Amino acid sequence: EYMGRFEHSAMMWFSVFALLVVCVQGIELTFWIDPQGTECFFEDIFKGDFISGNFQVTTGGNMEVTFNVVSPTGKMLLQVEKSVEHMFELMAEDSGEFSFCFSNIQSYHDMKSVTFELNSDHPMVESVVDRNSMNELQNKLKNLQHTIRDVQSSQRYLRNREKRHKNTTDNTNSRVLWLSIIEAVVIISLSVFQVYYIRSFFSSSNARPIL
Repeated sequence: EYMGRFEHSAMMWFSVFALLVVCVQGIELTFWIDPQGTECFFEDIFKGDFISGNFQVTTGGNMEVTFNVVSPTGKMLLQVEKSVEHMFELMAEDSGEFSFCFSNIQSYHDMKSVTFELNSDHPMVESVVDRNSMNELQNKLKNLQHTIRDVQSSQRYLRNREKRHKNTTDNTNSRVLWLSIIEAVVIISLSVFQVYYIRSFFSSSNARPIL
């Protein structure tokens, strides 16, 4: 009886560990897309998996890209046109290799830096333990799994957004600085020209003979 309780407890803790491992699974990438270029990523996902993720364009031109998700059967699951950032959630209807593609086709000159995060949840422990005794714990752990994943994803999303806004602010400040310098040079040049012109006018007037 003692060994039975021990094995049951061990299985419960194994389930906890398995679910916590699932909650941190995922990928986060930062990459560049060439002008008129396309970058695709592929992930093996099972039918019934919950797919979630987000992307943000951090630098490059107007910072807009086109994003799409295609299932293993070739079905277009999601298409986002000319977006700076986007969050998405999908349920996998098939098992196989899903593609996640980014296109910079609308830009002819600017490379763009993109941060992409992808998470997929697959049930791992339903057949490991007795469902009757584990349903409540399993449900709580799944809720904890989704909460932790959402918090982590939101933190990364906000951090990347802050980085993008900082880059935009730095670029704006740099442009304002150069415009101010150009404006100052123009004003000084006009002032010097006015002084020179007025002095030459009076000099020519004083040089005229008095009749």
